[in-house]
Amino acid sequence: MAPRAKRRRTNGARRRKPLREVTANQRWLHLSAGAVSVRTTLQSVWRRTSLVSSYSSFLLSVALTVERLAVGTAADMAVIHHVIQLFSMNTVCFMSLLQIWTRIDHLLYDITAEEEDQPQQFTRHTGLQLDDLSDPQAHKMTHFYHGQLVWLYRLFDLDGFLLSIDETKVPLDTGHMVNNTPTRYLIDPQELFLFTLTKVATGRTNQSIVDEYFGGDYTRWSYGYRWMLKYIDQRYEDILGHQGLSRFVKEFPRFHRAIERFVQKEHTREQLDGSWIVIPGLIYLPMYLFGFVDDSLYRSNTPFSGPRGDYVGAARKEEYDETQRAVYTGYKKFHGIKVETVFLPNGITTVYGPVSARRGDAGLLQMSNLNAFLAWIQYGVFFFSGAWVVYSIFGDSAFSIGLKCCRLYYRTFTRGDQLSEEEKKVNNAPKAVRITIGKNYATIGNIFRICESPEAFKLAKKNPYSLEQLRVCHLLTNCYVCLNGDQASCDSTFGCTPPKLEDYLQL
Repeated sequence: MAPRAKRRRTNGARRRKPLREVTANQRWLHLSAGAVSVRTTLQSVWRRTSLVSSYSSFLLSVALTVERLAVGTAADMAVIHHVIQLFSMNTVCFMSLLQIWTRIDHLLYDITAEEEDQPQQFTRHTGLQLDDLSDPQAHKMTHFYHGQLVWLYRLFDLDGFLLSIDETKVPLDTGHMVNNTPTRYLIDPQELFLFTLTKVATGRTNQSIVDEYFGGDYTRWSYGYRWMLKYIDQRYEDILGHQGLSRFVKEFPRFHRAIERFVQKEHTREQLDGSWIVIPGLIYLPMYLFGFVDDSLYRSNTPFSGPRGDYVGAARKEEYDETQRAVYTGYKKFHGIKVETVFLPNGITTVYGPVSARRGDAGLLQMSNLNAFLAWIQYGVFFFSGAWVVYSIFGDSAFSIGLKCCRLYYRTFTRGDQLSEEEKKVNNAPKAVRITIGKNYATIGNIFRICESPEAFKLAKKNPYSLEQLRVCHLLTNCYVCLNGDQASCDSTFGCTPPKLEDYLQL
């Protein structure tokens, strides 16, 4: 990473350079709109004061010359002395103002010798620890409170992992050699934990996060962030993936009753004429549902979009066409990645993917083999009223039909056929219920802002980590729901309490 330009710590202004070395844009880009206006006004007054001061000095020198050469009466000499005194006062006044404007400009926009001697590339390392944060600071940085961060850090067991490899700090190999010795960084586990959560929560760049909170060299944090994502992803792979549904099999009947209670409620709706109608709920839910399935798309950068060489007229990279098509969705008209999510009434989700956004919902369902997996984990488990029962997930019409454990809306297959009133009523009831999975996607984007930035998902790089990053955001959202609850688990919706955090993260 190129060294950062030296700036004043008081106002962020860049140090002065000769005008021949700095373009007009570079002289102003580091200032805000307000600062640009203030500096423009200051320098305009400074220039005019300097001009008037020069004129006054010139007129004073002329008056002094006239006094030396003049020969006349006492009255004439008195007038000349009065003019000289006036020019002298004006010169002293404007010279003083010029010194004031120069001093103000120096204080605001010049860098002192002490700051000039400080390192250019990074600020002082702060050694930030969990106990250094108050609740407001912790929530601002990570969207978790201090006590929740301490509990989450303990369950991630970074200290235990480091103890198993005889280390006290996270060792990060850089892949470089110095004097035939491999180099590596050593980062405190609490610092790395806080940095990772701050980055996914705020979506800010490494440089801005380091400058404001952590200090030290920028480069080591890019290594540490990638290591932390892969550590969490590999540690909780069987919990976040669809295989994590096997931990909730015994609760499928409870989830079904919660969904059924919701669709049995009456709802009131306002009409265009201002009147209100009551929409009665279902007598019972004719499908054994325990959750909902949906897919979500996330924008990414355009892979291999640059030229093949750093020169004018360079050709594009050979692999750009096929690679870009591989992750392009014609439905949304952008490049990205896609995840398949199963949402449970207690607010917990499981994830398959991410995969290319080019895949449709039905194709992704076949890739995940979710239908066969749900049938397998429920084989011979539920027996009610003399029959074996298999619970299903509910999806929209984009998913495959005719599956045992994935139910869709009722639909017709012959032109001219119409759904019965009962089938239409059953179709309308789950629509309000499926909103909860959309709210869960919104929660992920609101809490972890990095998911909303295409630049956060960089594909086709030397060390990509976009897939691990997205899965970790989904895992942390589940942790957030365990600690704080969500709209789906509240009493007005399903009323299913999320599991305790230690139970959810138990390996």
